[in-house]
Amino acid sequence: LAFGTDGTVFAAIGDGVSGNGVYANAIVALEPKTLKLKDAFTQSGADFNTSPVIFRYKDKDLMAVSGNDGRLYLLDGTSLKTPLYVTPKYSNAGATAGLATWENEGTRWILAPAIGAPPAGTKLASNGVVTSGSIVAFKLVDDGGKLSLEPVWASRDLTSPAAPLGSTIRARRRSR
Repeated sequence: LAFGTDGTVFAAIGDGVSGNGVYANAIVALEPKTLKLKDAFTQSGADFNTSPVIFRYKDKDLMAVSGNDGRLYLLDGTSLKTPLYVTPKYSNAGATAGLATWENEGTRWILAPAIGAPPAGTKLASNGVVTSGSIVAFKLVDDGGKLSLEPVWASRDLTSPAAPLGSTIRARRRSR
């Protein structure tokens, strides 16, 4: 679960079937006190596999969430119906660890684990050949109000990429 600044509860639902069968492959927003459904986004085949990470951007709660379809979804917490952006495939199925996010000098970053080599045509700086998996860094780009997530960097090859830790990254950057 993740919580918006107004207390809204956000949950990612994978490929399984919920009690009424409606909200598989979904991100749902629930009222904080009653847990009544406020809004939902569904994407066939997404099989959402992490809790959303929520961050403030221009007085809005935005969120990023990964799917087992190898993509990141960028959503507006006040209106989940249509994603603001969906990345091209950056990972094979199976990346189930969480996401991390932080802001540095006005740039929002999102880290996501990836399974396997980057798909052909993926343009990003890397630290050597990746065959098993990596951590991929995405940058939030605002092009005249149109938001996107740009893949920028990939870690060295990791046998089993785990959830990145945003606080560790900030601490390491400060110590340099």
